[in-house]
Amino acid sequence: MKKILLLLFVSSLFSCTTITKDGKECFNTQSFEVLQGLEGGALAYECPWYDNDCDFNPLVHLTSPKDIDYYDEQKITSTSTTCWIQDGVYRYTTKNERKKTVPNLILIEK
Repeated sequence: MKKILLLLFVSSLFSCTTITKDGKECFNTQSFEVLQGLEGGALAYECPWYDNDCDFNPLVHLTSPKDIDYYDEQKITSTSTTCWIQDGVYRYTTKNERKKTVPNLILIEK
């Protein structure tokens, strides 16, 4: 039992954090499902590889690289040469007039 706990502890120390060539840390999730396409980006659910039902996961704002249009329910995943990094926050107002803030993500080369 102690060996298993030690193995879990050591593996958590060496988790899969990827650093880009500019020294920026990749966002912990690299797959998303678009909730709503917007001009210049989209509001999307974080959608890790192990989760098929992303509708209850946290929201992020994806800034569209090269003015790509996103559409509702689209699945978006970074490639082996790119990753999403956080670049500030995105603020919006819900239809119930509630102000919300979510991470703003941009796609960059590794």
